Amino acid sequence: MNYRHATQSDLGEICSLIKAAIAEMERHSIFQWDEIYPAREDFASDIAAFSLFVGETEADGTMRILRTDF
Repeated sequence: MNYRHATQSDLGEICSLIKAAIAEMERHSIFQWDEIYPAREDFASDIAAFSLFVGETEADGTMRILRTDF
């Protein structure tokens, strides 16, 4: 897996991934995230602060998200 700083052009894919994660969490009765948080603006702020990374697999381009300011 190759990691790099996320860019504004990654926002669409990041938001799609988060939306899928929220649906999966809710299927397991985990309601930590919703339509309010995390929002696209949260990820845009993380990108501007250089605290959001994405990892992409070489085989199929699958994306993973890593936030580093915890």
